[in-house]
Amino acid sequence: MTREWRSSPLKASLGLPPPVPGLKINSVDGKRVFPSFSTTFVIAVVPAEKGFGAGNGMSFLLSPTSQLLGVLPAQYLGLFNVSNNGNSSNNITAIEFDTIQNAEFGDINDNHVGIDVNGLVSVFSLPAGYYKDDDGGALQSINLIDGNPLQVWVEYNETMKNLDVTLFPTSLKRPKRPLLSTLIDLSSVASDSVYVGFSAATGSILTSQYVLGWSFKTNGQAQPLNISALPNLPRPNQSQNRSKFSTSARLFSLFEGEGDTRFKIINQVASGLFFLHERWTQTVLHRDIKASNVLLDADFNGKLGDFGLSRLYDHGSDPHTTRLVGTIGYIAPELNRTGKATKSTDVYAFGIFLLEVVCGRRPMDVRAEEIMLVDWVSECFREGRILKVLDRKLQEITAGFGADEKEEMELVLKLGLLCSLELERGRPNMGLVMRYLRREEHPPEVPLAALRSPSSTATTQGSPNHFMSSPSLESNSLLVCGR
Repeated sequence: MTREWRSSPLKASLGLPPPVPGLKINSVDGKRVFPSFSTTFVIAVVPAEKGFGAGNGMSFLLSPTSQLLGVLPAQYLGLFNVSNNGNSSNNITAIEFDTIQNAEFGDINDNHVGIDVNGLVSVFSLPAGYYKDDDGGALQSINLIDGNPLQVWVEYNETMKNLDVTLFPTSLKRPKRPLLSTLIDLSSVASDSVYVGFSAATGSILTSQYVLGWSFKTNGQAQPLNISALPNLPRPNQSQNRSKFSTSARLFSLFEGEGDTRFKIINQVASGLFFLHERWTQTVLHRDIKASNVLLDADFNGKLGDFGLSRLYDHGSDPHTTRLVGTIGYIAPELNRTGKATKSTDVYAFGIFLLEVVCGRRPMDVRAEEIMLVDWVSECFREGRILKVLDRKLQEITAGFGADEKEEMELVLKLGLLCSLELERGRPNMGLVMRYLRREEHPPEVPLAALRSPSSTATTQGSPNHFMSSPSLESNSLLVCGR
């Protein structure tokens, strides 16, 4: 369902196989009645690399339309987006098989099954597993991302208004007791015509998600699947996947390229962020731009990934104040004060990313004389030795640089400083950044008086008790109210 190589504008994979018309609401004595149905299907979630988790999950859904427009990948599972999550007008019921814990949706863990009604805060969820028919009916856990096929039964009784969900390995017979069983009147949720189908989504972790077989029936039991006749599950080539698309957090290859390679990656990430801010149907704020969220393929093409903290709002409208999220070192000063993410706070983080790429240093390094990267670059710029901040590999070949190559590196450093200016109004938008990078327009001079000083930076990244450790791939990342 989800692609192994992500090329959609949001740089994450979204799987939406065409749903099929399945149900029509009946009218009995003037009352709407959602008909009984039974369905069974076999799914599998196969991460590209075991031991690094999987993202983000898949679902079986009842939808009022065959096309879910404007939905997001990652934690939104291809079902909803920021603005419509939780709206009763969605008319969607879904059974989620969720492999990442998102605190904002009240997820119980990173391996659960839930019943969702019009939003991603489940009305009922339990850890993935099945109840044994013997051994006192104990709950046997199942790992959704172990790559093995799992069979699911979903059944609704129109008289009892009861929805049951049963999950179990295909090697076993169907357990007598369902994993989830809840009272719900689907006629109060659904539209008059209902499509049935599946959705799946990934974030920054490569994952393939499959539906290997499916049977569906209204007013009766679905025909059982012949498990032995189902297609074999493809197994990913581990080494191929690693060379195909990897996170820079794991390989640090972002810092290993030559100057022209890094400049290409910078342009590609800038182009992606410009699209999110200005060219998509809504404004998308990424809210966690950093080197470890840039994905590289075998040809060193860069893609901005991991939209787990992203938010949407309409073009021209004012983004609402929200919880402070982000990674220390990339958080704009005004974001720390107000908690309000904007396009400019994304630009600030992008500026720190630029400095990180060409300096080969993390935004914060307690072992360095200047702990904050932006302070060090600012100081070297004031002293007229801006190219001295280039990392060792780039410095070794600086002597062989022509005037154009040196100008390119200086441009990146100056843009990094402009984008990370303390005052929000001094930062360029991503449209200007693109014109500067393409040499269509000369950037303004970096105002020395507006550059950050160590004392000012120390007060803008928050006090330690505002932060919590992040379970992300980058071990030294800290998130504020993050996943």
